[in-house]
Amino acid sequence: YYEGAWNEMPDFNALKPVEKGIAGVVDLSKAKRPEQIGLRFTGFVEAPKDGDYVFYTVSDDGSLLHIGKTEVVANDGLHPPIEQAGEIALKAGKHAITVTFFENSGGEALQVLWAGPGFEKQPIPAAALFHQP
Repeated sequence: YYEGAWNEMPDFNALKPVEKGIAGVVDLSKAKRPEQIGLRFTGFVEAPKDGDYVFYTVSDDGSLLHIGKTEVVANDGLHPPIEQAGEIALKAGKHAITVTFFENSGGEALQVLWAGPGFEKQPIPAAALFHQP
């Protein structure tokens, strides 16, 4: 969790977090205030089967989603709630996932969803998300 005013995604590696912790899902519940914040979620997502997966972010303001080092969803910048999507082929098993988000001012929203072999678009469930101890 970070605090600051940005117009595009900051380099979180260059910033000192205000707080660190474990989140069960990717949402805004860990935010300490509604505006001028940033969040970075890192962990693993478990693909149940080999196949093509579509990841989505709905955010106000910016969000990015990476699987490993691959940027899958680019939803950066200052904007009202907008959904963006990207597709990636995954093997069954756990894959590193990073979701970054910032909110400058105005409304705030963050949702992360996915669709894949055998299931329709839905929020990524807590049961599919893991963190390193």
